[in-house]
Amino acid sequence: MPPFRLTLEKTYYRQGFFNVTVDFDRFIRPTEGPVELILGTSGRKIQGKVNRSANRNRTARIMGGSKLRDWFQANYSPGEVIDIDLSSLDSIQIGEVPPGGSAARGLDRGQPTPTGRSVPQETDKGVTADELARWRRRLVRLLDALDGPQEEREGVVARINRLSRVGRIPREIAALMKVVAEMRNASEYQAKRPSRSESVAIRNSWAAVAEWASSIGIVADAEP
Repeated sequence: MPPFRLTLEKTYYRQGFFNVTVDFDRFIRPTEGPVELILGTSGRKIQGKVNRSANRNRTARIMGGSKLRDWFQANYSPGEVIDIDLSSLDSIQIGEVPPGGSAARGLDRGQPTPTGRSVPQETDKGVTADELARWRRRLVRLLDALDGPQEEREGVVARINRLSRVGRIPREIAALMKVVAEMRNASEYQAKRPSRSESVAIRNSWAAVAEWASSIGIVADAEP
């Protein structure tokens, strides 16, 4: 069957979901429920969900949450077109098929292949100064939610250390927050461009911070 060509709208890019058009809706399971999403050439699998109540005409909305959102943002820009394979009711291939076709699906990013070579990681894409600035703004809003807006100026790292000392932020989460804050400072004041390895560390650090915030009822990844 021809691929479903998805135009990556800004809402999809920011929130980690996409709608299926009427012409392709018949290839999606008719009821709401879980569906496996396979991301790009790595064949990485995440758990998604078919939602048929979000759209008025009850066409499918595929929900991938923060993992799909992060993958979109690591690999595409708003407005780009992504080929999506809907040939299976149980799984949806988003982006290019892994080398070797369906036999290669299921390999996690970075997991060795049968030949001993590692599957490339989508998050190897370099982190930009704009991304670092955006994550820092979200980090400050998260700190405000934990601590209340501050009248006196206090550095972000100093604030993280203080909240960690009094038990408001777990020590391991504080360490991840400081990765984001310090790398943003290096980018802003030293014009540093993170390496691929550093970019992976920064993305994963922010993802872990946002996941922790969500676990205590704070949405850290909301726009802007």
